[in-house]
Amino acid sequence: MKTIMWVVVAALVLSIAFILNSTRGTTDARVPVRVAIASNLGSVMEELAASFNESYPGIKIEFITGSSGKLAAQIINGAPFDIFLSADMRNPEILYSMRLAGERPRAYATGTLILFTTGELPLRKAMELLNLPAIKRIALADPVTAPYGKAAVESMKNAGVYTAVYPKLVNAPTVSEVIAYTRSGADIGFTALSLLKSPWMKKYDVRGKYWMEVDKNLYAPVKQGMVILARGRRREQARAFYEFLSSAGAKNIFKKYGYE
Repeated sequence: MKTIMWVVVAALVLSIAFILNSTRGTTDARVPVRVAIASNLGSVMEELAASFNESYPGIKIEFITGSSGKLAAQIINGAPFDIFLSADMRNPEILYSMRLAGERPRAYATGTLILFTTGELPLRKAMELLNLPAIKRIALADPVTAPYGKAAVESMKNAGVYTAVYPKLVNAPTVSEVIAYTRSGADIGFTALSLLKSPWMKKYDVRGKYWMEVDKNLYAPVKQGMVILARGRRREQARAFYEFLSSAGAKNIFKKYGYE
């Protein structure tokens, strides 16, 4: 009977340890720092991780990519992430208000909204070109979950073209997938300048031919915020990477990818 009791107690101890480890984080250096990132960050985060590992070679960084809104929902539902880099400030603020973050969010960059095409279009016409009969499909990220999609809708409304071009709009799940939509079927798309700075998009990084900036007066600045989560604040490895993202070196890398 005593043997059975000790087995039960041991099982309970192990269960509690597992729960605490999953909710509070782990100090095991072998466990990667899990960073949830908005899809506009793509290649810039790979370069940031490589730069970070020059000083911290023993810390592995693992990225999970998605739209900001969906990643925030996953965190609320218990996803085991250490750090969250959103494409807006709102989602990190919501997590902080729910006590799912260890401290207030920090702004780490401001993104730039662009119109991207792979065809021969008169980009000099700016937003007016969306009304052209030759433009049949306009791709944008889902404005409900993706901040760049929200900015795209705002810019069209402020330019006075939204109602006319609404039937042409095609929602992509994320701002990075707008690139795929535009390359495979859409005539033009609203996306993030940072994505054209990726090595695999170098061919299209020709301003005036394949892309143009959307007038910044047409939409609110896409201020992007990050937050260290409850799981990550207990890990020295996560804290080290989080602080690195605010360093001068990191800011130079963000700037290289078109962020302000």
